[in-house]
Amino acid sequence: AGEVAALVGAALASEAAARARAAGGGLREVPFAMTRDGAVVEGFIDLVVPTATGLEIVDWKTDDVLGPAVAGRLAGYRLQAGLYAAGLTRATGRPVERITYVFLRAGVEESPGDPAALAAAADEIVTRDGKESPPRE
Repeated sequence: AGEVAALVGAALASEAAARARAAGGGLREVPFAMTRDGAVVEGFIDLVVPTATGLEIVDWKTDDVLGPAVAGRLAGYRLQAGLYAAGLTRATGRPVERITYVFLRAGVEESPGDPAALAAAADEIVTRDGKESPPRE
């Protein structure tokens, strides 16, 4: 219980959570599904925060990584980020302006890259392989 409380506390204290509060809230655990060239991708986006001109995707990570190891772990989530950015933009017609991964144990918030570039790369992978899906926690 203490560990869960600490993780929740870290999430609530994050800059991403502060942005959501400043925006008047966000949508939590947003169901996600998209088809692309016969491939079906499903999941849940942890938090979608409206911005003045688009959307921010926030993904809380409880991975047991610290400091320098976060960058390597973040790279492993690039496909997931791209799929979420592509699907959310298609579903809403609003651009994803920011993607934030919050590594709660490490106290680190990072972006895996430009949302449009990630979406384009994910589309290419799904089109080529027809079977990719984002990692699940």
